[in-house]
Amino acid sequence: MRKMDEERLKEELRKHALGMVERVAAKMPGSLRKFGEVERALKEEAEALQAKCLQSWCDEAEDDSEAPLCPHCGGRMVQKEQREKRVVCHGGDVAVRRKRWWCGWRRCTRRATC
Repeated sequence: MRKMDEERLKEELRKHALGMVERVAAKMPGSLRKFGEVERALKEEAEALQAKCLQSWCDEAEDDSEAPLCPHCGGRMVQKEQREKRVVCHGGDVAVRRKRWWCGWRRCTRRATC
């Protein structure tokens, strides 16, 4: 079991947040007449930051899900592999590593996967 490196995660999150602050500050004009444009830019940057932070967390966190039961025979399933799954977020896609399971019980006629 891999332990999440919280310090490395915090550093990644700091870098993402600092980049957002710099990009937003560069888009802010001296005039309040551009309030709507600045508000939209802030929202876009915040959503992009959300996706980047989620991706950094997914890269560090562990899929510690327990083996499910086979829906056909009720036996405990065994880990088959790990696959990457794309999750759509407001600020962009996030890649998540997920465990895949199969029924390893010999008497199961369906050999379910999930």
